[in-house]
Amino acid sequence: KYASWAQDLGIVLTPRHTTTFVADVMGIRPADIVYDPTCGTGGFLVAAFDAIKRVATPKQLGEFKKNSVFGIEQDSGVAALAVVNMIFRGDGKNNIHEGNCFAKFLARTSKNGQQTARFVTAQSDQPPVTKVMMNPPFSLKRSDEKEYKFIEQALNQMEDGGTLFSVLPYAAMVRPGGYRTWRRNQLLAKHTLLAVVTLANDLFYPVGVTTCGIFVRKGKPHDPRQRVLWIRALHDGLLKSKGKRLPSPKTRNDLAETRDLL
Repeated sequence: KYASWAQDLGIVLTPRHTTTFVADVMGIRPADIVYDPTCGTGGFLVAAFDAIKRVATPKQLGEFKKNSVFGIEQDSGVAALAVVNMIFRGDGKNNIHEGNCFAKFLARTSKNGQQTARFVTAQSDQPPVTKVMMNPPFSLKRSDEKEYKFIEQALNQMEDGGTLFSVLPYAAMVRPGGYRTWRRNQLLAKHTLLAVVTLANDLFYPVGVTTCGIFVRKGKPHDPRQRVLWIRALHDGLLKSKGKRLPSPKTRNDLAETRDLL
């Protein structure tokens, strides 16, 4: 989180309290197939695994970690950390791959009667993913892949009706040009925007970037009458202290207060 080399690559790791919050809101169940195409050190996948531990039987948990958690990370060092992270939390490392998420796709398959997925080299006409939680690399230069391209790639791996969450720089939701074209012609024309959560200004401290989180339902064009939930969660229960952000009783926690509503 504090490594300058990671920040230079646009890698901004999602704090644990945020990944836990998102996994709780997403309501992950043993039958879900969870995917993070930009998994970093595996924070969202670990949160999904922890969420399942609270609701699954031992057998369901064993099947989930073998067949239902998928991640891709392009940086080899970070991918290795993701594997270790999952091992520390009870395994689930089998389907974390190093590579370019734009060159890897997921197709539906089954093992011993259990629905699962497998990585393939071309887009499948039977995408298997039901839940995506992701924080794509922030676009630092004009030549970088834009954040929304990662979201599009993830949506293509999902079955209709699946739910996607993504962290985005706030500018991605208001910027003109290609970003506006994506919001209008891709996001809203093909999918339903359920909620937008403005996140704490210091969430990624020491990286200074204003971010939001979007919740999207795959496969149904956004009805103009569809209500969108807008939340300003500018306080997340943490304050800066000695170069770190730590839980503090001196500030409120908007995430906790809005979890049930979201």
